[in-house]
Amino acid sequence: MSKILLANQSAAPDTPAAGKTAIFTKSGGLYIRKDDGSEYAQMAAPGSPSAGDILYWNGSAWTSLALGTQGHVLQAGASAPEYAELVVNPAPAIIAEATDTVETFSDTDVLMPDMTITPGAGKYLVIGSAMFRTTNGAGFAYLSIYSNGTQVAASERYVTGTATFFECSSLALVTVADSQDIEVRWRDSGPGNAEANNRQLLVHEVS
Repeated sequence: MSKILLANQSAAPDTPAAGKTAIFTKSGGLYIRKDDGSEYAQMAAPGSPSAGDILYWNGSAWTSLALGTQGHVLQAGASAPEYAELVVNPAPAIIAEATDTVETFSDTDVLMPDMTITPGAGKYLVIGSAMFRTTNGAGFAYLSIYSNGTQVAASERYVTGTATFFECSSLALVTVADSQDIEVRWRDSGPGNAEANNRQLLVHEVS
Protein backbone atom coordinates (compact mmCIF):
# COMPACT_ATOMS: atom_id res chain seq x y z
CA MET A 1 0.00 0.00 0.00
CA SER A 2 1.32 3.46 -0.87
CA LYS A 3 2.41 5.77 1.90
CA ILE A 4 1.80 9.52 2.03
CA LEU A 5 4.23 12.10 3.37
CA LEU A 6 2.92 15.50 4.46
CA ALA A 7 5.03 18.63 4.41
CA ASN A 8 4.48 22.36 4.86
CA GLN A 9 7.09 24.24 2.90
CA SER A 10 7.53 26.83 0.16
CA ALA A 11 9.15 24.52 -2.38
CA ALA A 12 8.53 21.04 -3.72
CA PRO A 13 10.10 18.27 -1.64
CA ASP A 14 12.57 15.81 -3.02
CA THR A 15 11.18 12.92 -5.00
CA PRO A 16 9.73 10.53 -2.44
CA ALA A 17 10.91 6.97 -2.10
CA ALA A 18 9.29 4.20 -4.11
CA GLY A 19 5.70 3.56 -3.10
CA LYS A 20 5.36 6.94 -1.39
CA THR A 21 3.62 10.19 -2.36
CA ALA A 22 4.42 13.66 -1.05
CA ILE A 23 1.69 16.20 -0.44
CA PHE A 24 2.73 19.71 0.52
CA THR A 25 1.45 23.26 0.70
CA LYS A 26 2.80 26.08 -1.37
CA SER A 27 1.50 29.62 -1.85
CA GLY A 28 -1.74 28.68 -0.15
CA GLY A 29 -2.36 25.68 -2.39
CA LEU A 30 -2.07 21.95 -1.99
CA TYR A 31 0.41 20.12 -4.24
CA ILE A 32 1.38 16.52 -4.91
CA ARG A 33 4.55 14.75 -6.10
CA LYS A 34 4.70 11.07 -6.99
CA ASP A 35 7.54 8.66 -6.49
CA ASP A 36 8.33 8.70 -10.21
CA GLY A 37 9.32 12.36 -9.94
CA SER A 38 6.44 13.56 -12.08
CA GLU A 39 5.50 17.20 -11.78
CA TYR A 40 3.34 18.19 -8.87
CA ALA A 41 0.03 19.93 -9.45
CA GLN A 42 -2.07 22.21 -7.35
CA MET A 43 -4.99 20.36 -5.82
CA ALA A 44 -6.75 22.80 -3.51
CA ALA A 45 -8.81 25.92 -3.91
CA PRO A 46 -7.81 29.35 -2.64
CA GLY A 47 -8.48 29.85 1.02
CA SER A 48 -11.41 31.68 2.63
CA PRO A 49 -14.03 31.30 -0.15
CA SER A 50 -17.33 33.17 0.13
CA ALA A 51 -20.81 31.93 -0.70
CA GLY A 52 -21.36 31.93 -4.45
CA ASP A 53 -17.66 32.13 -5.39
CA ILE A 54 -16.59 30.39 -8.61
CA LEU A 55 -13.15 28.88 -9.06
CA TYR A 56 -11.28 28.95 -12.36
CA TRP A 57 -7.76 28.17 -13.52
CA ASN A 58 -5.86 31.31 -14.55
CA GLY A 59 -3.05 29.39 -16.24
CA SER A 60 -0.92 28.88 -13.17
CA ALA A 61 -3.23 28.70 -10.17
CA TRP A 62 -6.84 28.36 -9.08
CA THR A 63 -8.47 31.77 -8.74
CA SER A 64 -11.70 32.78 -7.07
CA LEU A 65 -14.32 34.89 -8.85
CA ALA A 66 -16.75 36.54 -6.44
CA LEU A 67 -20.48 36.23 -6.99
CA GLY A 68 -21.71 38.89 -9.42
CA THR A 69 -24.56 41.36 -9.10
CA GLN A 70 -28.02 39.81 -9.03
CA GLY A 71 -29.41 39.66 -12.56
CA HIS A 72 -25.98 39.72 -14.20
CA VAL A 73 -24.74 36.76 -16.21
CA LEU A 74 -21.47 34.84 -16.30
CA GLN A 75 -19.65 35.27 -19.59
CA ALA A 76 -16.21 34.72 -21.12
CA GLY A 77 -13.98 37.76 -20.81
CA ALA A 78 -10.75 38.42 -22.71
CA SER A 79 -8.77 35.95 -20.59
CA ALA A 80 -11.05 34.90 -17.74
CA PRO A 81 -14.71 34.47 -16.85
CA GLU A 82 -16.55 37.54 -15.65
CA TYR A 83 -19.99 38.74 -14.65
CA ALA A 84 -21.74 41.35 -16.81
CA GLU A 85 -25.16 42.89 -17.26
CA LEU A 86 -27.41 40.93 -19.59
CA VAL A 87 -27.89 42.92 -22.78
CA VAL A 88 -30.67 41.88 -25.14
CA ASN A 89 -30.75 43.40 -28.61
CA PRO A 90 -34.00 42.33 -30.25
CA ALA A 91 -34.12 42.32 -33.99
CA PRO A 92 -36.02 45.32 -35.37
CA ALA A 93 -39.42 44.83 -36.95
CA ILE A 94 -39.62 44.83 -40.75
CA ILE A 95 -42.50 46.80 -42.23
CA ALA A 96 -43.89 47.04 -45.75
CA GLU A 97 -46.52 49.74 -46.19
CA ALA A 98 -48.34 51.78 -48.84
CA THR A 99 -51.13 54.36 -48.78
CA ASP A 100 -52.45 54.34 -52.36
CA THR A 101 -55.77 52.70 -53.20
CA VAL A 102 -55.55 49.37 -55.02
CA GLU A 103 -58.28 47.08 -56.27
CA THR A 104 -58.93 43.48 -57.19
CA PHE A 105 -61.64 41.69 -59.16
CA SER A 106 -60.09 38.25 -58.50
CA ASP A 107 -62.21 35.61 -56.79
CA THR A 108 -59.07 33.69 -55.80
CA ASP A 109 -56.31 34.97 -53.52
CA VAL A 110 -53.77 37.22 -55.25
CA LEU A 111 -50.87 39.23 -53.89
CA MET A 112 -51.86 42.58 -52.42
CA PRO A 113 -49.51 45.14 -54.04
CA ASP A 114 -46.41 46.01 -51.98
CA MET A 115 -47.27 43.48 -49.27
CA THR A 116 -44.30 41.09 -49.48
CA ILE A 117 -41.38 40.68 -47.07
CA THR A 118 -38.51 38.18 -47.32
CA PRO A 119 -37.06 38.31 -43.78
CA GLY A 120 -34.58 35.42 -43.79
CA ALA A 121 -34.75 32.17 -41.85
CA GLY A 122 -36.54 32.41 -38.53
CA LYS A 123 -39.77 32.39 -36.58
CA TYR A 124 -41.88 35.54 -36.92
CA LEU A 125 -44.95 37.26 -35.58
CA VAL A 126 -46.76 38.61 -38.64
CA ILE A 127 -49.46 41.29 -38.76
CA GLY A 128 -51.18 42.25 -42.00
CA SER A 129 -53.75 45.04 -42.18
CA ALA A 130 -55.52 47.33 -44.64
CA MET A 131 -58.52 49.60 -44.98
CA PHE A 132 -61.03 47.58 -47.02
CA ARG A 133 -64.31 48.04 -48.82
CA THR A 134 -66.47 46.46 -51.50
CA THR A 135 -67.26 49.10 -54.09
CA ASN A 136 -70.92 48.23 -54.50
CA GLY A 137 -71.60 47.75 -50.81
CA ALA A 138 -72.20 44.02 -51.25
CA GLY A 139 -70.18 40.84 -51.50
CA PHE A 140 -67.10 39.94 -49.46
CA ALA A 141 -63.48 41.16 -49.49
CA TYR A 142 -60.97 38.72 -47.95
CA LEU A 143 -57.45 39.16 -46.55
CA SER A 144 -55.02 36.35 -45.59
CA ILE A 145 -51.40 35.91 -44.56
CA TYR A 146 -49.29 33.60 -46.72
CA SER A 147 -45.98 31.93 -45.86
CA ASN A 148 -43.85 30.52 -48.68
CA GLY A 149 -46.85 30.48 -50.99
CA THR A 150 -49.20 28.74 -48.56
CA GLN A 151 -52.09 30.32 -46.70
CA VAL A 152 -51.46 30.34 -42.95
CA ALA A 153 -54.22 28.44 -41.18
CA ALA A 154 -56.89 30.61 -39.49
CA SER A 155 -55.39 33.84 -40.86
CA GLU A 156 -58.25 34.69 -43.25
CA ARG A 157 -60.34 37.78 -42.41
CA TYR A 158 -63.04 39.60 -44.37
CA VAL A 159 -65.36 42.59 -44.59
CA THR A 160 -68.77 42.49 -46.21
CA GLY A 161 -71.63 44.68 -47.28
CA THR A 162 -69.90 48.05 -46.94
CA ALA A 163 -69.01 50.79 -49.38
CA THR A 164 -67.12 52.58 -46.59
CA PHE A 165 -63.51 51.71 -45.79
CA PHE A 166 -63.08 49.60 -42.65
CA GLU A 167 -59.90 48.22 -41.12
CA CYS A 168 -59.32 44.53 -41.70
CA SER A 169 -56.30 42.88 -40.05
CA SER A 170 -54.88 39.45 -39.34
CA LEU A 171 -51.94 38.02 -37.42
CA ALA A 172 -50.04 34.75 -37.47
CA LEU A 173 -46.92 33.05 -36.15
CA VAL A 174 -44.89 31.63 -39.03
CA THR A 175 -41.52 29.98 -39.59
CA VAL A 176 -39.68 30.47 -42.88
CA ALA A 177 -36.36 29.46 -44.39
CA ASP A 178 -33.98 31.76 -46.27
CA SER A 179 -35.46 33.27 -49.44
CA GLN A 180 -39.04 32.37 -48.47
CA ASP A 181 -41.64 35.15 -48.63
CA ILE A 182 -44.27 36.32 -46.19
CA GLU A 183 -47.21 37.98 -47.99
CA VAL A 184 -50.65 39.46 -47.64
CA ARG A 185 -53.02 38.19 -50.31
CA TRP A 186 -56.64 39.13 -50.98
CA ARG A 187 -59.68 38.38 -53.08
CA ASP A 188 -63.19 39.64 -53.83
CA SER A 189 -66.33 37.52 -54.03
CA GLY A 190 -68.30 40.17 -56.02
CA PRO A 191 -70.39 41.62 -57.35
CA GLY A 192 -68.18 44.56 -58.14
CA ASN A 193 -64.64 44.74 -56.83
CA ALA A 194 -62.70 45.19 -53.57
CA GLU A 195 -60.48 48.17 -52.77
CA ALA A 196 -57.78 48.65 -50.13
CA ASN A 197 -55.54 51.45 -48.95
CA ASN A 198 -53.37 52.34 -45.94
CA ARG A 199 -52.07 48.79 -45.91
CA GLN A 200 -49.26 47.39 -43.81
CA LEU A 201 -47.35 44.15 -43.36
CA LEU A 202 -45.29 43.90 -40.16
CA VAL A 203 -42.87 41.03 -39.48
CA HIS A 204 -41.08 40.72 -36.13
CA GLU A 205 -38.68 37.90 -35.22
CA VAL A 206 -39.59 36.11 -32.01
CA SER A 207 -36.82 33.47 -31.80
